[in-house]
Amino acid sequence: FIPFFLLKNKVSRACLTFHKIEEKIDNGKIINKKYFIIKKNDNIYSIYKKIFVSPEAVSFIIDCIKNSNKLSFKDESIIVNRYYTYPKLKDIILFRLGF
Repeated sequence: FIPFFLLKNKVSRACLTFHKIEEKIDNGKIINKKYFIIKKNDNIYSIYKKIFVSPEAVSFIIDCIKNSNKLSFKDESIIVNRYYTYPKLKDIILFRLGF
């Protein structure tokens, strides 16, 4: 549930990554990435739209798939290994209270 954690952690930009799939969820070497600016007036829905279904995101994904045979790893040392699950009730309450 990435948009919630982006807002909760006051992140100013989100990164959509195209990475090698490994055995674990969201784990693997980065092949390509695209950044999206998170604005102060963004909410969970607008962030979701921006990083997953906007024309820029869709174009990025299609380009990565079309060029997958030409892609190489951006940096062998960078590995995606974060998985954001649905937030706990405590996280939601603290977020709503401004903490």
